[in-house]
Amino acid sequence: FNPLQLRETTMAVDTRRLVQLTLDSGSETDALMDMLLAKKRSADRRDWLEQGGEQMGSF
Repeated sequence: FNPLQLRETTMAVDTRRLVQLTLDSGSETDALMDMLLAKKRSADRRDWLEQGGEQMGSF
């Protein structure tokens, strides 16, 4: 956690970008969000990115 970096990135009105996400409810969405955000799932995230990371450019 770096307060200066947070101020320059997240809090800077001129450079921040807010994106609202709308997710379908369901176990598949919950499982994906858990894999993407859970601290204990970093190995799963790495595998996921290595297998299909090139597809992230389309999002």
